Amino acid sequence: QTIVGWSEPSHRVHARTDGRYVLVAVGTEEGLGALLLYDTHTGSEKTIASGAITDDWRYLDDRRLADGAVVWSASDGHDEEIFLYVIASGKTTQLTHTETSDTEPEVGRGYVLWARSESLQAPGTESGIARDVILYERSSGRERFLGRGFGRLAEDGSLALWSEWPQKAENLWFYDIERDQAAYLGTPGSGASWPDTVDRFVIWYSERLGAKEPTAEIMVATVALPSGTTTVSRETTIRTPRIKAS
Repeated sequence: QTIVGWSEPSHRVHARTDGRYVLVAVGTEEGLGALLLYDTHTGSEKTIASGAITDDWRYLDDRRLADGAVVWSASDGHDEEIFLYVIASGKTTQLTHTETSDTEPEVGRGYVLWARSESLQAPGTESGIARDVILYERSSGRERFLGRGFGRLAEDGSLALWSEWPQKAENLWFYDIERDQAAYLGTPGSGASWPDTVDRFVIWYSERLGAKEPTAEIMVATVALPSGTTTVSRETTIRTPRIKAS
């Protein structure tokens, strides 16, 4: 057992790992204080960011550590911007310099995805106005607008997802990055959580309310590439637990 971080009782601590590195976010009720990176191979620990970091780290499924890099959003004194730390070089780069709020970044192989909004009261809520999903190519510095809503990025950089509403996943789309093709995944159902993706599988949780027997379902869709096109080849219900109506 190894202790990789600690906190005073008034602090909040969240952690995530990619298998080798552990990223620890240490903050207070007033805001996030620092990001610590721990190397499980060498036992070394480094503070990679501190100060006015604005990320809401309650959303532990956000992919902030992947492909040898860490991403976060922080205030530049005017609004929120996106920052990228490359572990191998130890270099931090500010990716955005806009007049709008850029928040909730995710990193995958070769890409970073984030939300751009002129008005954002709280990450992960419906308070965003004109909320754009932006895909950034790290090698070229090129930004691509995917759609409006809430986005996810696959760790291997193969797929990006976005849904028009948070925690409902209505009008769910995906973008095949390698083939430069976007396709409509469907409307998973009311009350669905925003999805995740790995190895060309897309998964989400859906509550179907208002029916005679409301249900909660965990759904999986397989994204396939038949004949050079991008389609959803199969959708499967993993589990359908029955929920009680209140």
